[in-house]
Order: sequence, then structure tokens, then C-alpha cells
Amino acid sequence: PTVWDTTPATTHHLPALLFLPAMIASNCCRGPQTAASAVKQTVKRHPKACIAVISLISFVSLLLIIIALASGIVDLTDTEQLLISGPSSKRVANGPGRIYFNSFRSSAKKRDAMLLGELQYVHITHTLTGAERTAAGPELLFLGAHEEATKPMPKVVLTKTDYVKVLDERTGTRRIVKGPSIFLPEPTERLVGSENVGDGGIHAAQKLLKNQYLKLADSATGKVRVLIGEQLVFPDAFETVVQPVTDAVNVDDDTAVLVLSTLTGQQRLVIERGTFVPGPYDEIVEVRSLIRVEPHEVVVVQDTHGSYTFYNGEDNGVGTSFFLPPHHELVTMYWSSASSPNERVPITTIDLRAQYATFEYTVRTQDNVELVLEGTIFWQVVDTPKMIEKTADPRGDVKYKARSALMQAVSTATLEAFMLGFNELVTTAATMDTAFYEDRGVQLHTLEVTSFSCKDHAQSLILQEIIRETTNRINRLQQQRSENDVAKERLAADLDLAIQRQALVRAEADIETIRALAEQRTRAGVATEELNSDIALEVTRQDLVDAKALNDNLLAKAQGQAQGLRFASGMSRFLAEMNDTVPDAAGLYKHFVTQEIESQQVATTTANLGSGSANLFLTPADLDLKLNLQS
Repeated sequence: PTVWDTTPATTHHLPALLFLPAMIASNCCRGPQTAASAVKQTVKRHPKACIAVISLISFVSLLLIIIALASGIVDLTDTEQLLISGPSSKRVANGPGRIYFNSFRSSAKKRDAMLLGELQYVHITHTLTGAERTAAGPELLFLGAHEEATKPMPKVVLTKTDYVKVLDERTGTRRIVKGPSIFLPEPTERLVGSENVGDGGIHAAQKLLKNQYLKLADSATGKVRVLIGEQLVFPDAFETVVQPVTDAVNVDDDTAVLVLSTLTGQQRLVIERGTFVPGPYDEIVEVRSLIRVEPHEVVVVQDTHGSYTFYNGEDNGVGTSFFLPPHHELVTMYWSSASSPNERVPITTIDLRAQYATFEYTVRTQDNVELVLEGTIFWQVVDTPKMIEKTADPRGDVKYKARSALMQAVSTATLEAFMLGFNELVTTAATMDTAFYEDRGVQLHTLEVTSFSCKDHAQSLILQEIIRETTNRINRLQQQRSENDVAKERLAADLDLAIQRQALVRAEADIETIRALAEQRTRAGVATEELNSDIALEVTRQDLVDAKALNDNLLAKAQGQAQGLRFASGMSRFLAEMNDTVPDAAGLYKHFVTQEIESQQVATTTANLGSGSANLFLTPADLDLKLNLQS
């Protein structure tokens, strides 16, 4: 019998056939080997039943596969969506859940929902109607059956100093959106980008300080406006910045502004003091500084017609200053360098003081010796208009002319003559052809040679020996001159010392004379005072003498009268006594007078002796004594 046989034999094994799966399952739990041995035993016992069970299981499995293929089943999570497309329509089913559909008539596609963050949005387009809409986060977005979405885009976050320009492509209009805000463009709107790449179309408002300004131009009308700080500027929708934030120009005594008008094409110089801000149609060409001209300088200015104006600082003796007018320019000359022969330097200010330039010339003497001369040229500009007219490089002209004159002067002298008198040769070269310098408005003051050497090495050695010998001779002469100068100075010092000594003696004599005169004047004054005192004393004495004389006179008179009375009385008594003895009256008178005089002398002598310490020695003759000695 076959596996499909339903004979009673098969029916007889039906309980085993039904029990077979349970037995296999229970043995599988005990282990693989146990299950395998159980299966083998069961197959050996009931081979037909096993074949029938396997056939039944296969049939059931095939039936389930056919049913599953005929009706679709899809399980969806919370963030999934199933797009089911039929022959004539589409539909969507959002999770979570199990979705069933007819797989023979429809196809299904699972897709994830779109998670939009707080600062994200998408544009959604309906593919049947073309309608567009915007979906903003935060949101878990499930699209419709006929909707398509762009990739998530960040929202436009604007601070208070930001703005965006928005163009509506449906109407063609523009508008400005200022911060602070979060801007969400509509599907037909787009941002007009700024000049900075990667900023997402966000523009920064222009911050103007107190002394700043900017210019904006309207691309729709062409109108230009100027905005002055301090403020925060948000341009209009069609305005662009034609001049960025710029500092205003402070016009003062040292600063002016050259301005070009784009309407008239004319230039003007603004010199009014204050803060200058150009108008909408003004352009600042240049900020010009005040040009100062010292008393020893000249500045030359040329206009558009080629005319020259000379600003000379020595006109008023204190210098001058000016602003360069519009359509004028400073005349710039390129002179040869004072130190480098192949270099030219720009000159805008001409110095009228004496200038110098170094040189190194190769000359040849009359005896064919090449010399290299180094030195300095001192020259000066004396006539600026003539110099401007005749030459563009006065320093170069002076150097080349001096070189020619020096070569000409040296060529007429031998090396020995040059060495003995090169100063005279240089002086001669400096005074040659003065008309050349006058014609160019310059003056050559001096031409000085500071060093010279032979160009040929052998001649240079000979020249060095000559120079050494000459130098030695000059040194000896100089030494002798120095010694002479020292002796001369010593003599002069001695002479000055002698003169100073003489002057000192004279001064001392004068001082002694002055002192003697002063002493004489002092003594004379003292003598005068003494004389005056003596005169006054003598006058007083005279008065005293007169008074004494008067008193003495009165005393003498009184004494005389008394003495006369005494004398008269004595004489009267003498005469009376002697009248009988001496009859002659004259003789009596004479004898009386003699006695009186002798008496007075004795009295005076006695008084003098009594008042002093003298001793009086008297002889017996003087006393006229007669001693009566008794025998």
C-alpha cells in the first residue's frame, strides 16, 4: 500500500499517527539524541503512519503560503507608514499596527515618518494638484499618499541686528524681515542671499557710530541716500550698500577734503571746520593735509593748464602754508642722490639752504697718472623759477659740471704740482664757468677734495710713499710750528704776566695814592676840625683873655692904685724921713725906686723858692751880713 492508502491497515494505525507529533515533541525536550532515537523507533514501528503525517504537514504549509500570498500583511511601528498603491488610487496607513491588503491588486511600500526638530521645516508638494504647503517642527510628519517633501531645512533665526530679504517668486515682490524673530519661508519664497557665502541669506544690519555714515542705493529707482550715525540701519528691500560704513572726515586747520560731484563732474575743496559727510552724489577723492612751507623752502604747484605757482616761505620771513587746490598737483622732481650716483630721489619741497653732495671722480694728471678723488660739493638753489625752467635735476647738473671742471683743472698739472697745490686747483675748478650755474638758478659755494688715491696699484704705492714723506715733512713743520706757537704763547703769557704785574703795581700805586689822598683828606678834615675847634677855642680864649685882661686891668689898676698909694705913702714917709739926710729930691726918688724893685725881686724869688723844691745857697756876700763876734 502507498502513503495515500486508506485501507483498514492504515486506519488501524491512526492513533499512532495522531500521537506521533506529540511524542516527537516530548522527546525533543529530552535532548537531540533521545528525539532521534524515538523517531527511528516510531518509523520502524509505523512507517506508513509517518509518511502520512509528513504528507499532511506539507500540504498544510503549502496552503498557508498560498493564503499569505493572496492577502498581504504588514506590521508598522509608531514611526512607520505604509504606502499602498492600487490600480487606480493610492492610500497610506500610518503605524503603529498591522495592516492587511490584497497583494494581488495592490503593492505596498513601507516608509519612515519624517521627524522635524524645533528649528526645522519642510516644503510639501501635492503631486496631483501641485499645491504646496509648509510643515514646521517640532512634529512627526506623515505625508499623504500624493505628497512629496523636501529634505528638512533649518528655520531662519534672526537676532535683533539681522534681517533677510525675501523674494516671492509667485508675485515677484520683495520684502524685509527684521529680527529678532524666527522666519519660516513659504514654498514660493526664497531668500535673496547676502555677499557672504554660507550665511544662509542672513544680512547683518549696519551699525553706525556717531561719526560714521554709509550710502544706500535703491536698485528699483536708482535713488541714493546717506545715513548718518548713530543708528542701526536696515536697508529697504531693493537697497544695496554702495559705500560701506565709513568714518566721517574731521576738517580742521590741518585737514581738508577734495570732493567730486558725480552729478556735475566738478571737484571742490572743503575747508570749513567740522565733521564732513559727503552727500548722496558726492565722492571723497582725497583727504588732503595742510602743506607747510618753512622759511627756507619753496613748493611748486602746477595746474591743469601747465602754469606754475611758487609758494616761497621766505616771502614773509616766517613761512607759509596752503591746501592743494582742486585740479592742481605738486611738482615732483627727481634729483640725483647726494650719496649714491645711480639713485634718484623724489623732491617736492625745494630747500633753499646750502646743500652738499659727495662725489668720487677719476681724473688724469698731465703726466698721465690716474687719480681717484673723493670729496664734497656745497651748493645752493638761489632762483627757483629759473631752476624749474632750465633743469629737472639741478643736483646732477652741479655734480657733472663740477666733475668736468675738476678733470679739466687736474689735467693741466703734474702729480707733483697737484700734491703741492691741489687746493688751488680745486678752487680754480670751483670758479670755472659760473654762468652755467647762474643759468640754472643755482650757486656753487665750495668744491672740497677730502681724499685722493692712485687708481693703479704701483702708482698708488709710490703715491703713498710720497704722501708719507710729505706727511712727515708736514708733521715736522707742524711740530716746529707747534713748538714755536708754544714758545710764542709762553712769551705772550710772560708778557701778559708782566703787563698784569705792571697793571697790579699801578693799581697798587693808585690805591696807595688814593689811600694817601684819603688819609690826607682825613687829616685835613681832622686838622680843619681841630683848627675850627682851636679857632673856636681861641675865640673863647680871646674872650677869656679879654675878660681876664679886663679883670687883670681892673686888678692891676686896683693893685696899682693900692701900690701907688702904698708907694706914695711910703715915698712920702721916705721923703719925710730922708728929707733932712738927702736934700736932693731926685736922688731920693731914685734911691727909693731901687729899694722897692729889689724888695719886689726878693719877695718874688722867695715866693718861687717857697713854692718849689729848689735849694737856695747864699753867700755871706749875697746876704751882706756883718757878724759881730765877741772876743
